[in-house]
This record gives sequence, structure tokens and C-alpha cells, in this order.
Amino acid sequence: MNKSIHLRKQKLKYGLLIILILVYSISMILNPVFAQQITQQDSQIELLENIKNAKNDTSKYLSLENYGKWWFTRNPDTCLKYYQQGQKIASKIQNPSFYIRSLRMLTAIYQAMGNHKEMKKNGEKLIAFSIKNKNIDGQIAGYLATGTAAQSLGDIQQYLDDHIKAQQISDQNNRLLKYPNIPFNIGAALNLMGQPQKALPYYYEAIDLCKRAKNDLILSVSYYNIATYFASQIKYDSALAYHEKSLLVCKSINYDQLISMNLSELSSTCYQLKQFEKGLNYANKALEDAEKSNYIIGKVNGLFGLSQNYAGLLETKKAVKIGENAFDLIQKNDIEGHFYGYYNFLSEINAKSGNHKKAYFYLQKFKNWEDSVSNIEVKTKINLIETQYNTSKKEKQILSLQKEKLSQSLELQQRNNWLFILAISLIALSLIGFQFFINSRRKSLLNNQNLKIQEQKIKELQQLQQLTATTSILKGQEEERGRLARDLHDSLGGLLSGIKLNLNNMNGNVILSEQNANVFQRAIGQLDEAIVEMRRVAHSMMPEALLKFGLIDAIKDFSENINLSGKLKIHFQTVGLSQDRFPENIEITLYRIVQELINNTLKHAEASDLYIQLAKTDDLLTLTAEDNGKGFDINTIKDGIGLKNIKNRVDYLGGKLDIRSKIGEGTSFFIEIKT
Repeated sequence: MNKSIHLRKQKLKYGLLIILILVYSISMILNPVFAQQITQQDSQIELLENIKNAKNDTSKYLSLENYGKWWFTRNPDTCLKYYQQGQKIASKIQNPSFYIRSLRMLTAIYQAMGNHKEMKKNGEKLIAFSIKNKNIDGQIAGYLATGTAAQSLGDIQQYLDDHIKAQQISDQNNRLLKYPNIPFNIGAALNLMGQPQKALPYYYEAIDLCKRAKNDLILSVSYYNIATYFASQIKYDSALAYHEKSLLVCKSINYDQLISMNLSELSSTCYQLKQFEKGLNYANKALEDAEKSNYIIGKVNGLFGLSQNYAGLLETKKAVKIGENAFDLIQKNDIEGHFYGYYNFLSEINAKSGNHKKAYFYLQKFKNWEDSVSNIEVKTKINLIETQYNTSKKEKQILSLQKEKLSQSLELQQRNNWLFILAISLIALSLIGFQFFINSRRKSLLNNQNLKIQEQKIKELQQLQQLTATTSILKGQEEERGRLARDLHDSLGGLLSGIKLNLNNMNGNVILSEQNANVFQRAIGQLDEAIVEMRRVAHSMMPEALLKFGLIDAIKDFSENINLSGKLKIHFQTVGLSQDRFPENIEITLYRIVQELINNTLKHAEASDLYIQLAKTDDLLTLTAEDNGKGFDINTIKDGIGLKNIKNRVDYLGGKLDIRSKIGEGTSFFIEIKT
């Protein structure tokens, strides 16, 4: 197979990658936090027991959601059933936060199942509902979903437009690390437009973001994309290395679909290297992994891998039969748009087997799909297949005439028919060739115009991203200075003023020698200078996050300082909160509760991660904190000072506190407060 055909096959495989992002949005595509959660090796039995033992609808929703995540990469059909049950509960209890989450989960699983119409429909619902409830992450996830679904349905323009909208919202709200699939998807779009070299930097950017965000799902797909790029450049050593990286990450998260795709690619690479036995082994393994999750795309790729390598071993009949099985699976599941590139291969092996009618059928399908590429090459193949097909038809006519013992006049008629067919064929092919030339030129001009437009949009997007990043850094610096200013003014300032007052009171009541009196006066003078200097520093760093900007900024400030220490990673998230402020007593008390939770985790939990979520629904404010530490026995430590401080503050606000912990399995706090 020459290089141009190989490049077109790689272009087809780039198109298949859009299906793989479950978050690839998978939700990851849709939710990086979710992508991390599904890698946890939770006990299936324990997750199922949580559903049965749920005390209320809120607990049951969360249990159904977690159990669905466990099934996500194992069996999409089972996962879908539990997500749908969760959505019904979210709708029943009228919880906007849960309803948005359920839409995101359903969108991700429809994507994994290849049901792009339902994916787009859920994405549109997600956008509308998230805008209504001012949910930023829901809006981003919705645009990613509708864009990805549009591409799978053939609308690349909407795909790019929606991803650019998602990128703009992400940059404006400091969400870049949560959505590493956005540069990944832009790279995939450039691949589909025939620009693999321009796509490569976006894949590397996605890999960097995935590593920083610990998002193994998108990381595995990014490795896969780079591997297919190197294969398209005939750099098989680099391609094999990145396939191995992708497989390693896929196995760690049980991502059977992408395992199957990697194995299929390895099978195709072996075919190119004429290592056919090894290619058959990879193709069979690809089919096994696709069967685990009923992944139709993976099954078709595995079958084509078998067909290619059997063809390489000159077992043409077996190659044709397996190829036909793959074609039947494509037709049955209405996924022909993803596999047109393989029809050229099916045409070739059918021609070798002598079935020229079938070869002509597949080549026509391939031609219709790729009428803008390599007109001369396609025209030559059409001419060859048509000649073989017409020759086959004529041979059957001759055989029939011989059986009927027709005379020499029929042979003359046969020669006349040949001349007539040849003349008609030449005229038809000339017209087809001319039409191909006109269409190719028109589409080439149109593609160049579209490419320039998209490059300009990407350039503008990068400039916006840089501006937003700079603004965010300045804002963070001001918040940190405000915290230091309050500490200096309220704590150190009060202490120094108290010392000065005590020293002044002592001045008239203590008899000192002249030398000691001078020392005493110099000490008071130095203390005055310290107070003045302290006040100068404090007033120069005066912004106060909690009192001036509110609870959310204060918690973020505190969390960022802890994260910078490296002792604990705090993941803070808000749901359903607008820019409105809470009463001052609620904000201060909640801030102290969060401080106490973080301090307790640092002192006792031996945890590496702490997840904190602040959510508001109607008149109910909820604070959730969960760590992955060593846990404790609640009955033996319920009188601890830290827990008492938290309980007293919750009681002061008239709220409810629920603590759950088990030794070796971490600790979770759930607080509800009416506002």
C-alpha cells in the first residue's frame, strides 16, 4: 500500500478518536473530577449495598451515581440503567445540582455507546438548564457534548464553534485544568481537516494538562492520538512507543474500549511491516477487549485487522469473509460514516479473489467518500475495476453463447458490443474525470478558506487565554496580600499595642537607674517604630478576602496556601452559588468550620487529598468535606476538641452535622444549613 493511501487510512482513524473521548469527556470529556473517580477500585458489593441502605433520596442518588461510575468502563449498558435511575430521583427532589450532574453523566455514557443523537439532545438540555441555574461547569460540559456529537453527525463547523465557546467560558472562569480535553479535541479537528502536524502541539498540550490534573482518561486517548500521528508519518518506532504508553494507562483504569483501539492499531502496524502472524495476535486481542464492553467500533476495527493480516498471508478467501462480516456489522449499526476508508481495502481483496462485481461496489463507495483526494489515482482504479467487471460479464456471455452453440455471427456481435462499451466507457470516464477535476479544485479552495478562518479563531482563543491567565494571577496576588494584612493588623498589631500599654503603665510605677531608664525609653521608642512599620505594611496590603469579597474567595485563598505547602491537596468546588453575599455571621462561621476541617485533616488524617464542596439549592446551603486518610472510630474520638469546635459552630447556625468514618477508608463531613 503506497504512502498516500496509508495517510488517508490514518485520517479515518483520527475521525474515530472523537468517539473515544467519553470525557473522553468522558465525561471526562465532560468532567475531569469524574474521570478521576472512575479509576478508583471501589468494591462492587459495597457500592451496591450503599444503594440498598440509603436513608434518603439524596444518599440514594449519590450511591446510584457512584455505582454507575464503577460500571462506566466495564459495561456501558448497565451504567446507563443506573444513571437513568439517578436522574429520576434528581428530578423528583428538584435538586438543580444533582439534575445537572445526571445530565452530564448521561451525556458521557451516550457518547461512550456511540449514540450521538441522544448525546446531542442531552447536551442541549444541559446548556439550557446550566445557563438558567448559572452553573459554569454545566455550560462547558454542554458545549463540549453538543460539539462532539455534531462532529460525529458530520458537522465539523459546529464542532469547532462549540469547543471554542467551551474554551472561552473555561478561560474566563479559571477552569483550564479541569478540561484538558479541549485542546485535545481541537487537535482532533485539525487532523480531520488534513493538518496532522498542526494538531500535534495540541495533543502535547493536552498531555501536559492531563498530567497536572491527574486525568488518566484523556491522557490515554492523547497518547493514542500521537501514536496514530507517527504511524501516518511512517515512523513506526515512535508509534509503537506511544501505543504502549496508552495501553499502560488504559489498563490502570480498565478502559477496554481504548485498549481495543490500541491493539487494532498495533495489528494494522504489523500489517504495514509485513509481520502478519503478530498482527493476527493483536487483532484477536482487540476483539476480546471490544467484546468485554460490547464496543461496536472496536469489533469492526478488530475484524478489519484480522482481514488485513490474512490478506497479507495470502489467505484471500478468509480475508474476504471476515471483511464481509465487518461490513455487515457496519450496516447493522448504521456507522458507515466512520469506516469508508476501509472500503478501498475491501475492493482490493475482492478483486484478488476474482469477485470484480463486489470490488467495483466497494470502490464506488470509497470514491464517493474521497472524491476530493487523488483524482488520478481513483480514476485509474475505477478504469481497472470497470474493465475487469465488464470483462467478467462478457466472459459469462461468451460461455453462455458457447453452450447454446451460437454461430460466428454472435462472435461478431460480441466484438461490436465491446467497441460500443469501450466508446461509452471512454466518454463516461472523460466526463467523470472532468467533473472530478472541477469538484476537487472547488473543494480545495473552500477548504483553504475554512482553514484560514479556523486558524484565526484559534489564534484569538490563545490570545484570550493568555489575557485571562494574567488577570487571574493578579487577582490571586491581591487576595493573598489581603490575608497577610489582616493577620498583621489583628493579631500582631493587637499584641504589640498591648505590650506598649503595659510598658507605659510601668513607667511611672517603677524606679530605675538613669542608665536603665534610658534603655527602657529606647525600648518603648523601638516598639513604637515596630507598630508604625507593622501598620504601614498592613495598610499597604489591605484587601480582606473574607470581609470584602466573601466566603468563596476566602476558602479558595486558604486552600491555595495549604496546597502550596505540599502537605495536603485540597480540591474545592462550588455548585449553584451566585455572586450574592451571605450574612456576615454565616460567612465567618463557615470559614472557621472549613479552617477547622482542614487543620484536623493536616494534624490527624495522614491524607494526601481533601475534597470540599459548597453547594446551594433554594434556601439550603450544604458543605461537604471528604479525605482519603486513615479514618477513625467516631465512638472513641467524638469528644475531641476539633470535632467539638465544628459541632458548636454548626449548632450556632442551627444546622445539621453528619460525620462518617471508617478506619483505613477516610472521613467525610456533611453539613446542612438553612439560609
